[in-house]
Amino acid sequence: MLVTGCASSQPMAKNVDTYANPLDVLIADPFIYREGNTYYLYGTAADDGLYVWTSHDLVNWQRNGYALKRTQSSWARRNFWAPELFKYRGKYYLHFTAQNANHDRRIVLAEGDSPLGPFKEKLAPWWDPGNSVIDSDVFKDDDGKMYLYAVYTPDSLRGTFQVRVHRLDDQLRVSKESTLCIMPEKSWEGGMVNEGPFVIKHKGYYLLTYSFNGFQDPNYSVGIAWAKSPTGPWNKTAPGPILTRAQGVSGPGHHCFIDSPDHKEWFIAYHTHQFLNEPGGPRQLAIDRAKIIEGSPPTIKVFGPTTQPQPMPSGSAKLVRGESDEFNETSLDRKRWTIFSEEPKRWSLKNGMLTINTFDGDVFEDRSDLENLFLEYAPFGDFTVTTKVAVKPQKDFEQAFLNIWQDHNNFAKIDVVHSHGGVKLEIDTEIQQKNDSDLHDAPVADAYWLRIEKKADNYDFLYSLDGNKWTKLGSRNLNLIDLRIGFGACSPDSIRSIPAAFDFVRIDKK
Repeated sequence: MLVTGCASSQPMAKNVDTYANPLDVLIADPFIYREGNTYYLYGTAADDGLYVWTSHDLVNWQRNGYALKRTQSSWARRNFWAPELFKYRGKYYLHFTAQNANHDRRIVLAEGDSPLGPFKEKLAPWWDPGNSVIDSDVFKDDDGKMYLYAVYTPDSLRGTFQVRVHRLDDQLRVSKESTLCIMPEKSWEGGMVNEGPFVIKHKGYYLLTYSFNGFQDPNYSVGIAWAKSPTGPWNKTAPGPILTRAQGVSGPGHHCFIDSPDHKEWFIAYHTHQFLNEPGGPRQLAIDRAKIIEGSPPTIKVFGPTTQPQPMPSGSAKLVRGESDEFNETSLDRKRWTIFSEEPKRWSLKNGMLTINTFDGDVFEDRSDLENLFLEYAPFGDFTVTTKVAVKPQKDFEQAFLNIWQDHNNFAKIDVVHSHGGVKLEIDTEIQQKNDSDLHDAPVADAYWLRIEKKADNYDFLYSLDGNKWTKLGSRNLNLIDLRIGFGACSPDSIRSIPAAFDFVRIDKK
């Protein structure tokens, strides 16, 4: 459904549920498919296949493992890029870019019985144009005819990317003939790249949105073209990009559009560079509101990119905030907790303890491969959060921690860590790759109580051995937004698997 929701220019009321970009999914080339009240997210993230995430509000995502994973017999061997999904005759079809053993880069069509998969290669490659091809998009017109848009890359095109369109027959076979849609021609497109096509139809007009400049360029942006037919001719008449870099945002692009839970708003989902000083590095998910601007032809206005708190997508359930958990249930309350980069095999909930087994991962400066960070939304205003963790770190940087989390680039934590030859208690903050930490000698104990007290923008960090007598390690003044409370454990240097058993998380709302 195509909707035309717009962003409000009115100030937000106090204590309104909000989200802020970036979201907690480290992904490039995002594509979101909706079925009923569930969203399914796919993108470029894994070296050996394609993950799938689910959400009910477009903001909080749960990783559900692999939608498709490479096997010994797979044609696709590496570079699993830019997946999209469509449903046809009761089956689900995931199509994506990959390379085979000979390093041929083609589009693969995989089939499954559920958006979650597992998907298996059906046509690999889907078709073979004789040169590299990437970034496929399938569009179904009102008359039922289907079209495949894809990007032919420069190995045979004299240095420019071309978005071309093929027809699909009723067996999903790709026509041999293709028609050129767009290629770089505007001064602001960088001269080489048009990629990531996404086609919609609005009141008789076809709108082709696409990305230009290379993905590693801070000026990677989204443009728009229009036509009166799905095969063109296409016209680029918009005065420049509809989404481009802004203060604190680098390389917004390779996108899709999707509606809000109640269908009343329209969003663009896209990726940005995780680090402003490393634009060719890892990327992250963002969403912002968008709107069709009526006209002949129509165009699209994007209310972004944003990094400040925005109201949650309309129709989202009210967020559960600041609820204590004694971990006495047999399953985790998923309405309360989300898990950043979940790996289910490495955590368990039983006997009143939530236990995380450490592994080689972290969020530290330019590293962002931490898994199993448990997060819940903080209460509005001031609060105190306390946990108790039993952990025995014995090698450098093995740790368990309690933290305050804005996103994977901005957070503060108190941790039990092995460092400089022994067990320490640490205050550790990171703001846009700038790390600041203090180490304190830790008494020997079987378990440690950790606490963070928030008063406005001031955060106090404390520990105890019995939950009664508390020692303050220090304070930080931090301008963090969209706060969540979290805990986790990792071993980024030793890569050992040791247990960190959390007894509870208790939140005192001020």
